[in-house]
Amino acid sequence: MDSKHLRSFLHIAELGSLSQAAARLDISQPALSRQLKALEDSAGSRLLHRTGRGVQLTEAGEILAERARIIIDEMEKLSSELAGLQGEVRGALCIGFPPTAGSRLAGPVVEAFHKRYPNVQLRVVQLLSGALERALLEERIDMGILYKGALSANLSTELLWQESMQLIAPPDTHPINGDYPEIQGNEISLTDALKLPQILPNRPHGLRALLEREAFRNNQPLNTVIEAESMQIQIELARRGLGYTVMPEGIKLPEEVRTLKISKPGLQRQCLLAWSKDHPLSNAGKAMRTILQQHIEDIKAG
Repeated sequence: MDSKHLRSFLHIAELGSLSQAAARLDISQPALSRQLKALEDSAGSRLLHRTGRGVQLTEAGEILAERARIIIDEMEKLSSELAGLQGEVRGALCIGFPPTAGSRLAGPVVEAFHKRYPNVQLRVVQLLSGALERALLEERIDMGILYKGALSANLSTELLWQESMQLIAPPDTHPINGDYPEIQGNEISLTDALKLPQILPNRPHGLRALLEREAFRNNQPLNTVIEAESMQIQIELARRGLGYTVMPEGIKLPEEVRTLKISKPGLQRQCLLAWSKDHPLSNAGKAMRTILQQHIEDIKAG
């Protein structure tokens, strides 16, 4: 089977349309149909059913698509490793960002990397930290930013930065604030913050683990009233007075919500770059690490 034909087939499978896949690949639809026919001849099976709304994978097509993704991924990794022997920065790289870090870092870091290394096929994903860790361990991504906590021993990590956390509260005028006098002012102790009804991501998210660890140290339960997987949803629910949440200082927030500094003691988390110990960073991965480090140093320098 031709790897070019496999790549074309994966585009068809993703889009469910020969015409859309041909447009994406910038080839004619008859040429794409010929590639598909050659692939079906090699497989000895029909791979697609044509429908009124496009195409659907047959059982054989589902099997081929699953295996083809693995084959193409391994070929890209092999290309990166062979290029690495020559000191070249090329091949493929997939990096994962959690939402809070992604909102601040992904744009400038990816832009700088792409301009410097245009021959690298870069893929960027955004996942909650628990899902990012699983993706790294399952080798679906090459590197990602995680928060220090109970991370797998099968990951290599490197400290990128440390950030202070703040409490996100509903507007001053919301009735829920009257039930919690401890949130008056612009500062709150960590002990009081942990008593509040919290809107948090579910386990094993790094923020949830951090707060649970602090609650355990204080010998108090963590009062989680709503679990939400999205940072934007957590903030919106806090804005509506359904509870409180915790976010890093410096992120963009709606004007209506309040922020309180967490003190006595403060609450901080460490942000790490992580990758699988079974697959050391390629030259592209090392180049991405350098750009991340440079960008973070620039932020610190102000």
